[in-house]
Amino acid sequence: LRMRLGVSTRFLRSCRNEGDILLNGGHVRTVDRVKEGDVLTLVFPKTAPPDDVLPEAVPLDVLYEDGDFLAVRKGPGIPVHPSKGHPSGTLLNGVVEKILRDAENGASDVWEPHLINRLDLDTSGVVLLGKNAYVQETFADLAKRGKVEKTYLAVVHGAPEPPEGVIDRPVGQPDPALVRRAVVSEEEGGQPARTRYRTLRTNGAYALLECALETGRTHQIRVHLASIGCPILGDRLYGRNTAEDDMIGRQALCAVRLAFEHPVTHETVRIETVPDDDISTLLANLLPDGEERKMNDTTTKTEERAIFVRTGNIRRVTGGKGGEALLIIGDEKTALYDSGMACFAPAMLENLRRELNGRPLDYFLVSHIHYDHIGSLPYVLESYPDVTVVGHEHAKRQIVKPRKYVQIRELSEDAAKAFLGPDATIPPYDDSVWRVDRTVHDGDEIPLGGATLRVCEMPGHTLDCLAFYIPEWDLLIAAETTGVWERTSGTNVVEFLTGYDKSIDSFERSMAIGAKHVLSPHCLELLPEEIPLYWERGLSFLKGLRADIERELAIPDITDDERIAHLAEKYWVGETREEQPYPAFEANAAAEIYVIRHLPENARFLTNEGT
Repeated sequence: LRMRLGVSTRFLRSCRNEGDILLNGGHVRTVDRVKEGDVLTLVFPKTAPPDDVLPEAVPLDVLYEDGDFLAVRKGPGIPVHPSKGHPSGTLLNGVVEKILRDAENGASDVWEPHLINRLDLDTSGVVLLGKNAYVQETFADLAKRGKVEKTYLAVVHGAPEPPEGVIDRPVGQPDPALVRRAVVSEEEGGQPARTRYRTLRTNGAYALLECALETGRTHQIRVHLASIGCPILGDRLYGRNTAEDDMIGRQALCAVRLAFEHPVTHETVRIETVPDDDISTLLANLLPDGEERKMNDTTTKTEERAIFVRTGNIRRVTGGKGGEALLIIGDEKTALYDSGMACFAPAMLENLRRELNGRPLDYFLVSHIHYDHIGSLPYVLESYPDVTVVGHEHAKRQIVKPRKYVQIRELSEDAAKAFLGPDATIPPYDDSVWRVDRTVHDGDEIPLGGATLRVCEMPGHTLDCLAFYIPEWDLLIAAETTGVWERTSGTNVVEFLTGYDKSIDSFERSMAIGAKHVLSPHCLELLPEEIPLYWERGLSFLKGLRADIERELAIPDITDDERIAHLAEKYWVGETREEQPYPAFEANAAAEIYVIRHLPENARFLTNEGT
């Protein structure tokens, strides 16, 4: 059975103990002999969906289904299975709901879903699930024998030479604590990896590639294409982080085809889908069908809007999710605005070194001392010890206190596990490195040569929140006090952790600047039509959140933990949930409850404090 069916001893043991093995219809022992003409039947153990994956009404686009397999289409941003960072709302939650619904309707028996292939959070396309352990085991054997075809479409920077070929480079994990992979030698732990590619369309600046996996290493296509100088558009981990990357909110990669020999019927199964609308729009803007043009020819509408990032004055060097890092380049000086989360520091530093291109880093601008904004600062100081760290005087006082830097470390570790996996951790650093060298106040200026950073104190989100206005470019780098713009939903998410009235005042002063161009924290450059909405919807969100908290405070005999859980149902959703681990949301909500409870007009709530 092991040789003919390609299954493991463990699987046969489970059939023997929990299902059955029949010889010519009767029970048989595994030590019994068989002869030519005998018929052996494996009765699979009865299974059910795992108890820790709850059924949820997650919409499913079913591409293929038979008695052994279910294939569904995963959209971008949807996790395949639950994890600490994504405990619900996953593809697997939707599959479990379908299994139970089909069983209730009599359409099929319940079964335990076995993931045959997985896709990264921001990769879309075909996901295949097995309905029993047998097809899961035999599928792995099929892949080893070259009986499985996995085909992807990718939009990349540049054009590979030759236009068709094979990338045969080992892929490994240089730092086991980080999710990032790289091309490394087999002596250094790299595993053999082969990707076939074919150029379908190109104009020299960008290309549409068809990629086929011959091996299945984590991030293989992303690493391989980056290694030949053609990183995927929108890839925050391995990409270039240009304005064109910002035209799509995730890596432009879609698993469009999965073909294999069915392990039971031995027929060829071919499952196909088409690229998502965001990839189609990207192609229409950057690589119109039949139109050949250079990068500096007629630019698209979106390219014209992204003037600061595109022209090189501000370069996005962000290493990953959760926080941004912007390099501001003047004629004489350079400044790094924030650094993002600690878990993405290696990628951020690599991007920073590339964009500095040998120039020194003169300033580090602290927008405020939250872990998602300055979590990578220790690594910046290690790489650029002469940099001048600029921040608010409150930041200077707080950053050296154990309570603050321990909190930053703890939240950074939580983020590493949420974004990179339960075993992930942040690179080591010494807590003594935290510092602010130069304190600045409202109206102070930092000249870079051709660009002047004018400091604007904007308390509310924190006491040390700073915005920066560059008059030469009529550009405001907004403080987080005035919100984080979520382009998909058109919402401006505002958190007033240290003062409601302070936040209102910061909104009014920011709007009074009247900047033609605005960069929103975590979102980057707002489109012209988004700027008035950013201010309007931010104030509306701020006032609505206050009203919701006051309603929670009016409920007697509940704890603040319960109030936070109620608020999470409305506010820890969408892009916020994707970018912010729950412990960070929880801490922020607790601070906001405290702020509203202690408003002078809310003195009545002080006698109704939760725990």
